[in-house]
Amino acid sequence: MLPASLYNSVVAEFDRRVGGIHERASEIEDKTGLGPCYYADKAVQVPTVTVHFVGNDSNVVLPSKNYFYEFFDGGDGRRKKTRVGCLMLMNGGDEAELTGGPGATLGNYQQQGFEVVYDLERKRVGFARRQCASLWDRLNQN
Repeated sequence: MLPASLYNSVVAEFDRRVGGIHERASEIEDKTGLGPCYYADKAVQVPTVTVHFVGNDSNVVLPSKNYFYEFFDGGDGRRKKTRVGCLMLMNGGDEAELTGGPGATLGNYQQQGFEVVYDLERKRVGFARRQCASLWDRLNQN
């Protein structure tokens, strides 16, 4: 969830880049609440999303599967199955409601494949790419 102004900027830029190539799937947006969504005959090439953390000057480049979900819609006997892809970010509302500056929530979808470390004493957060299933298995060997 991103503050409204940031969310709107990201969606506008995303749609500028992807919408020029793929048809907007408004019907899917209405059904799912996600957006923007696009119809595609093959995997959609999406722009890279990098999360920049002010304060400790760090960046995390998200894999596209962490912010863009592709699936097939249809195939219900009435319609042909169609590949669809949707941006998996949400409008978090008016940032004026927040105290202490803009804020965003990175959900579990964006965090998949990362180990997230919180350094509360230094007020920092760190991200490292991990195969979390194997990490979980290692921690629970005994």
